[in-house]
Amino acid sequence: MVTEKSFAKLRMAAPAPDGQRYASGRPVPCQLPADLPFAGRSDHLKTLNTLLPDRASPRSAVVITGTAGVGKSALAIHWSRRSASQFPDGQLYVNLRGFSPDGRPVEPDGALRTFLDALHVRADDMPSELQARIGLYRSLLADRRMLVLLDNARDAEQVRPLLPAADGCLAVVTSRDPMNGLAVTDGAHLLQLDLLDHDEAREVLTQRIGEQRVDAEPDAAQAIIDECSGLPLALAIAAARVCGHRNPSLAYLADELRSARGTLEAFSGRDRASDLRAIFSLSYRALSADAARVFRLFQLQVGESVSTAALAAAAAFPLAEARRLLDVLVDANLVREHEPARYTTHDLLRAYAGELVGDGDCASESDAAVRRLLDYHLHSAYAADRQIYPHRLAISPDEPTEETARERFIDDGAATAWFAKEITTLLDAVELAASRGLDLHTWHLAWCLTTYLNRAGRWHEWFHVQTIALAAADRLGDLARRAYSHRDLAQSAIRLRRYEQARVQMRQALSLYEQAGDVIEQARCHGGMAWGEEQAGRFAEALAHAQAKLMLIPFGEDAAQTGSALNTVGWYHALLGDHEPALRLCRQGLQYFQTAGDLHGEAYTWESLGYIEQHLRNYQTAIEHYRRALTLCDKIGERYLGAKVSARLGEAYHAVGDADGARRAWRAALDTFDEIDSREAAATRATMAHQGHPLTS
Repeated sequence: MVTEKSFAKLRMAAPAPDGQRYASGRPVPCQLPADLPFAGRSDHLKTLNTLLPDRASPRSAVVITGTAGVGKSALAIHWSRRSASQFPDGQLYVNLRGFSPDGRPVEPDGALRTFLDALHVRADDMPSELQARIGLYRSLLADRRMLVLLDNARDAEQVRPLLPAADGCLAVVTSRDPMNGLAVTDGAHLLQLDLLDHDEAREVLTQRIGEQRVDAEPDAAQAIIDECSGLPLALAIAAARVCGHRNPSLAYLADELRSARGTLEAFSGRDRASDLRAIFSLSYRALSADAARVFRLFQLQVGESVSTAALAAAAAFPLAEARRLLDVLVDANLVREHEPARYTTHDLLRAYAGELVGDGDCASESDAAVRRLLDYHLHSAYAADRQIYPHRLAISPDEPTEETARERFIDDGAATAWFAKEITTLLDAVELAASRGLDLHTWHLAWCLTTYLNRAGRWHEWFHVQTIALAAADRLGDLARRAYSHRDLAQSAIRLRRYEQARVQMRQALSLYEQAGDVIEQARCHGGMAWGEEQAGRFAEALAHAQAKLMLIPFGEDAAQTGSALNTVGWYHALLGDHEPALRLCRQGLQYFQTAGDLHGEAYTWESLGYIEQHLRNYQTAIEHYRRALTLCDKIGERYLGAKVSARLGEAYHAVGDADGARRAWRAALDTFDEIDSREAAATRATMAHQGHPLTS
């Protein structure tokens, strides 16, 4: 029991003026572990330097947090050893075992005993009550400059009793838990460690195996870095395998890592301290059953990140509950919030989630989750497509039940914005559905993406998903779906200037529709054939197909279809120089589109009318028509048509002597063409140069 007399003796252990040894001659505690090979994290080291007690606005604690294996302890130990001279009265260290294989973290009481021992408190002076020990510990540190490293902490409650209160002391805490509570109640600075960027990862690998090896096999070194996902522990394991393997070739290790992709086989071993499965499991085992279930769903992550709504749908949880569970996973540093309401995890944790699924109940749960996730993507994409192109002939996916989660859109702008944000995820969803043998989901998802991919100029992806969709339709043995996929493949091939391939695909589509007796779809095929011939420069053949389309449709019954047929025939008359009939037909077509409320058709027809008026030398009228077309293109997200119209608008402005207007229009066209169509970009630059407006900047 500490008495007034014994406490006075203990206080005699205050630092001597030189700050190197206690006045009593007792040694200064220097408990820091040995430094490990360290590289990178320069910004984090600078941040830690600003927290030294001799700086303005000192902090009593800093929490270094991050996912398992991200290098929290390595950073803390490296910085602490480098800064030890700033704490001349000693450095205390304890591994709190917050995430340890035996599941038994060090209690604050035990840690305090260790620290008080290091501070030379005799056993008979050790208080019996926890609060008394905390008081004695903080009193002994009050006049000292000491560093306290609390490694591998479980939570704030474990740490709080061990924090010094003196201005000259600093506690450095490492934990997988973010410890927001310490920031709120104790003023701790929170330092989040993310995965290493490419340069830092290369620096770590080089530091571990030597620059000569990395330089000798740069491609293999890059592959190793990629497979390790920027996780320092994974890089350390890989480096150790290189150094300890009978075949030390980096290429050999890179091949091993690639062959084990999607699993943690390449990062496992007998030593639990360097086995990623064992290390990840310490965080996973601490989760509730529901949080663990949501974590396992990340094996299904498609795209760069996944939305809260998609995860809620896959887990069959209400949105609010999904948010709460995702917060738990973020706090456990198993996932991170990539941007508001979107979450991701790195490839190695995703592989771990996949391994957890395995067989039995988890596998069955995974199959059901896949269907729910794909249902969410399908019905959301279908709703978005109906918003951006309501006049498109609809398909009939299974009607969503009240339980089916899906997005709803107030207008076409919201739907287009959703597509833009989710398109990578949706493309991967097509691949996921195909890989699971869910052919109806595969085909329907591909159908839902067609309008957006076409308008956004993502034609390679359009062609790719329709190739997948055609294979699904073939497996289903569904004639109508096969015909549709052949036609869509043809249209995407035209965009990619694969004209012969487009002809073959369109003929197959037409043949199938003829077998089915579907006259409307036959008309659509002729429209597609006309477009293909136009792009190949065969305008007379294009006109013949356009006229066949006009003959096949039930004229006037469907305003949008009638408008399309009239505008198509008028357009090819215009390309052949027959401007008067072209003008009459396109004006008729515009009326039908306006009756139908088909903005997409209107945009194309205003372009047709602008082109005709331009070639009739009615330039101001042409400019007005092109501007109308551009307004509609902006509204419906039709990027390619908008660029084409801008290029034509530039020519019309040039014709009336408006050089500034011409340059603005051509630059607007180039902004899109440079991204999606290099040939059109080159043609626009050539036009500018020919007209005396070469692009100089």
